[in-house]
Amino acid sequence: MNTMILYNGKKTLMICFKSPFCFFRFFPYVIPLMNTLQLCSIYYTVAVSFDRFLYLSYGLHAETICTVRNSLRVIGLITIFSILFILPHWFKHRIELNENNRVQLKRKTIKTNVFIFD
Repeated sequence: MNTMILYNGKKTLMICFKSPFCFFRFFPYVIPLMNTLQLCSIYYTVAVSFDRFLYLSYGLHAETICTVRNSLRVIGLITIFSILFILPHWFKHRIELNENNRVQLKRKTIKTNVFIFD
């Protein structure tokens, strides 16, 4: 039986049965998802820090600004922004078979506009 176990020290990451192709099949989706969640995590931390700053700076007046409803709005906006920001990277990786029918991971370049001001 073809079984591939990706092992990272103490924790088993993934077990794939009957196909060593399994890791490459999920790679184009796992990396952008990981980057999206990382960006969300960073901005969630900034939002919590800003919330704490408002409570320290404004005291009792911050209770009108820092409500559950506003917090849910901020979480939603951060999530939508993170998804839209990382969206071009979701199409950067693709899987192809080369001439020997071996799996090959291809990476497309994302063109960006560079402006140079003199």
